[in-house]
Amino acid sequence: MDFQAVTTFAKEVLLESGECHPTVFVEVEGDASPYILPFITFPFRTTEERERGLFAAARHFARKVRKQIKGKKIIHLAFACEGWGAQVQKTDEWVRPSRHPARKEVLFITMLDIATMKQEMSVFEMLRAGESIDLVAMMEKPDEVQSSLLPAFLTGIQTVEQDEGMARAKLRRVCEEYGVQL
Repeated sequence: MDFQAVTTFAKEVLLESGECHPTVFVEVEGDASPYILPFITFPFRTTEERERGLFAAARHFARKVRKQIKGKKIIHLAFACEGWGAQVQKTDEWVRPSRHPARKEVLFITMLDIATMKQEMSVFEMLRAGESIDLVAMMEKPDEVQSSLLPAFLTGIQTVEQDEGMARAKLRRVCEEYGVQL
């Protein structure tokens, strides 16, 4: 699984339905293709809500596929979602991208390499023309990023056998470690 494969899938979904719901991809050692988990609703607004939501979804997923993934390693996780983006200068006052006058509709794709816990992100501008949608890379290559969202999802899978309290304590530690420090 790589950025190109996730981008191709997201583009196919965009062309078919006109939107790409937030989607997690789980690549498991020895499996021919990743598990694809679209969120039909994604009501989470804050980072903490997103962490908890992805954690809960991962625990649910791990319970459902327990037999299929038992004894296998998770190799990569990816997360694709639509959003608003705006290119700004460092000297500009911060404005939420959805409210920025020069905002663009974008597709974000973040990947986590489990072996190194390194995360990279690519951003694509979504260009719509009638029923057609094209994705244009907004960066030459993926940027290394820091985020707690995919580590929160991974924690949900890893703690599926633990009781809820222990698992949530692990989630807190992981989110502190991988979250963006402002």
